Amino acid sequence: MNRTAGIGLGLLLLVAGCDGHTSLGGEVVGPDGKPIAGASVRLIEPDLPPRGPASTTDEFGRYSISLTHAPFDVPLVVTATADGYEPYRKEFKAREWASFPRTIVLQPDPQAPAAED
Repeated sequence: MNRTAGIGLGLLLLVAGCDGHTSLGGEVVGPDGKPIAGASVRLIEPDLPPRGPASTTDEFGRYSISLTHAPFDVPLVVTATADGYEPYRKEFKAREWASFPRTIVLQPDPQAPAAED
């Protein structure tokens, strides 16, 4: 192998070994705009088993999640679930993380039992 090919192969292996990282944060609310505490928010790669813990929203509906992934522009999925609400799922590319909506709006699940007052 000549020197140029060896350097090129070394650089390729170095880049292939580097990880990408995506972090998201925001809030989960109902259709009335009120925060949903205790919602589970997860960031995953759609073709791989989930890794790491889900984020649970605080009393203000805030969440923060992150995922280390391949250094490529991989597809990612955000899911959010909460009792009494329909599941939320949004797929996007890793490079689009900055334009991901900061507010996730969950819709009531019409099949859920009515809440007792």
